Amino acid sequence: MTTGESTSVTTQQSVPTTLLDLFNNNDHYAVLNFAHSGLEPAANRLSVAMLAVRSYLALGLAGPARETLRVLADDPSSATEAAEIARRIETAPSGRLSWGGFQSRFERNIERLYGARPELQQHDATFRDLPRKLELYQSTDGNVHISKRVAAGGRRWLPDLCDADQLTNKAKLGHQPHELFCGPYLIVDDRRGLLFERVFRATSKMFLTFTPRIYFLQPDVRLFGVAMYLSECIEAWCDERVELFVGPDAHESLVEHFESHPKHAFPSHMLMGTMATDATLDQTLDRLRAMSDARVEHGRAVLAEVNRDYDALPPDYWHKRYTDGRPLRILGLTSRFTTYLQYSMRDCQAAFRRLGHEFKLSIEENDHDLPSSAYNAQEVAGFKPDLILIIDHLRSEYRESLPTNVPYVCWIQDQLPNLISKEAGRSHGPLDFYIAPGTEHLVRSYEYPQGQGMAWTMATNERLFSADPMPESQLAAHRCDISFVSNQSRPPRVFHEEFVRTRSCAADVERLLEYLYEAIMRRITEQPKTAGCRSAKSLLEQAQRDLGIGAGSPEMQDSIAQQYIFPLTELAYRQATLEWAADYCDRTGRSLHLYGNGWSDHPRFSRYDRGFAENGQQLRAIYQASRINLQITTYGAVHQRLLDGLAAGGFFLIRYCPTDVIHNLVPRLLRLVDECDIVADRVYQTEDLPELADAWLEWRKLHGEDTGGSCLQIPEELLFRLRALASNRFRHVAGAHFERYGEVAFADATSFTAMVDRFLNNEDDRRELVSAMRPVVIDKFTYAAFVKDLLAFLQSRLAAPLNSSSAR
Repeated sequence: MTTGESTSVTTQQSVPTTLLDLFNNNDHYAVLNFAHSGLEPAANRLSVAMLAVRSYLALGLAGPARETLRVLADDPSSATEAAEIARRIETAPSGRLSWGGFQSRFERNIERLYGARPELQQHDATFRDLPRKLELYQSTDGNVHISKRVAAGGRRWLPDLCDADQLTNKAKLGHQPHELFCGPYLIVDDRRGLLFERVFRATSKMFLTFTPRIYFLQPDVRLFGVAMYLSECIEAWCDERVELFVGPDAHESLVEHFESHPKHAFPSHMLMGTMATDATLDQTLDRLRAMSDARVEHGRAVLAEVNRDYDALPPDYWHKRYTDGRPLRILGLTSRFTTYLQYSMRDCQAAFRRLGHEFKLSIEENDHDLPSSAYNAQEVAGFKPDLILIIDHLRSEYRESLPTNVPYVCWIQDQLPNLISKEAGRSHGPLDFYIAPGTEHLVRSYEYPQGQGMAWTMATNERLFSADPMPESQLAAHRCDISFVSNQSRPPRVFHEEFVRTRSCAADVERLLEYLYEAIMRRITEQPKTAGCRSAKSLLEQAQRDLGIGAGSPEMQDSIAQQYIFPLTELAYRQATLEWAADYCDRTGRSLHLYGNGWSDHPRFSRYDRGFAENGQQLRAIYQASRINLQITTYGAVHQRLLDGLAAGGFFLIRYCPTDVIHNLVPRLLRLVDECDIVADRVYQTEDLPELADAWLEWRKLHGEDTGGSCLQIPEELLFRLRALASNRFRHVAGAHFERYGEVAFADATSFTAMVDRFLNNEDDRRELVSAMRPVVIDKFTYAAFVKDLLAFLQSRLAAPLNSSSAR
């Protein structure tokens, strides 16, 4: 069992040195719990009882105070004082609550509870007998307390007296508020269900649809029953992620649950309603830890056996396996807690299967259980794959669950921290392969093995995103003039402030980030045609020169470039374009629909929010129902939304990007570089190389860079990137594939307005352009094309024996 931090709520106090001090500090619950503990010496009994009376009265519990006064009245030394207090509080409200006021609520709750948890109906008699056996009191601080009469007119509080509301709110949860995921919770001996309700709320809005399991353990049926009377709503108790173990056999039932549910993770965090020592609970926790350890050991044993099987294969096994014509077995691992990746893997599965291969998809079965390393190892052992395919995660992240000597492909679709580091690049073994829109940056900056990377764009599923017209019943809700689909809804300033806050940046770095923010926002406003062109590296270098400060280590600079400059630029670029669209629609009365998470909270765009768009038929309907769909990126238009939308028959206007028109200039530039024997980073005089100087000037103009000076210097990194683009046949350059790109690309607010005016009023032009662009997508950018290219790539890379020096 994972040993998360165990947090407990308690009201039990050690024996005070001076009980009067507790009273004077208004710690009335501590006074009363000590008074009822039976620990006070006989000589102090009367003084303790008098303090108890006063504490009861301070809490508004006059009824229990009067009971205690009757005991004091029997003692001559306190009878007078007791009589005086009794006279003053004779008509004071007792604090007792009537069970009758909760009866209808109880009946409603219990009907709902039994519908969801029929096994709890066995306790119905106990629940219904509570008003006869227990009493409820409410103190002036709002807390409800449970008590029962005991021998000789005494009273026992269950489990004790405390400010349960305050202590519940102060209890330290096992996870931080900003965490996207957390392990399951175990809640034990929870009074009135307050801890449970707090944990349920705190874990109800985590990453996307993820919500962890909550295990509720309450051996005392009475306390659970009281919660059914007091709770205004018990929907949380009926939620599918909640497991209730109530009654004398609760501990054993909890253990049996994990024995019969091997995919359920053991609790990572535990909260207790009291600090009472419980040998049974300790034994139960020991049993759960032993079970957890056994699972881990079993997973390791399974993985060791799988590794032995794969290690025993001959060096040329994989080359023969990929060329023998038999269907391959592909294991695809993905997560349901993604907005797109799970659907990309689903489409890969369909494409592989259409080619006759066997594809097993491993994904969480529900929103509450994350797969363990032992589970992944068992998946591999049972399936024995010939290929493991994962999006955005390297094999090194699965050392505890995936074997080493089976071909592994990581399709890099996002620039994530786990992928953008030299450690990530160096982690590749001879059977580790990767796919990315461009491999050159990964090779040069992060030491990815060059021969093991395949350049590819995103892909579309032409069957899912069919261009066949959908019925009006599915299109009507999405009919609009302009639409845009994206989850990038955070205002740029909010992104900036969150980045600074969550990184706990030093003062100099915070100044640097503020400079970068202003520079990025200014460029997007003042240079819309080339706003996304400037490299993060050059912008960061300029900022450091202007401020006279550094950004720290190379790793820190890389983090700022990849996790701040690039995403902020993309965010601001998209929302600046949406400003044009929103202004246009506000001015003309046209309709704008924004789909994705978070738009409802945006100060400018909330009025256009249409909620999250489900991948598949809803997106297809949006593409077909919108007169104009927008595609907005800084790095080129060949992206998932454009490919899916064109496949579905949707019409797009595209924000112009210089990257999308470099396919004719780059070959000329490279040819001249080679003809002139140009050395990267060396300075040349433009007058000595007039033809190359003209091509280089055209490149700099295209990207909005300074065109002055008499010198020419081509950076090595740029040359490397341009050669990679050419060798990949400009796969993610829109202009290289769509001949009519120029007719749908807008660069600023003026050209945007002109194009929208033209195409909104001309359905024939829209239809003609879709007819010209869609066949390109179907021919070059489907998952079927991707799978064929991937298999050909793997066959070529596996042609050499495994122990060949060509691995890297």
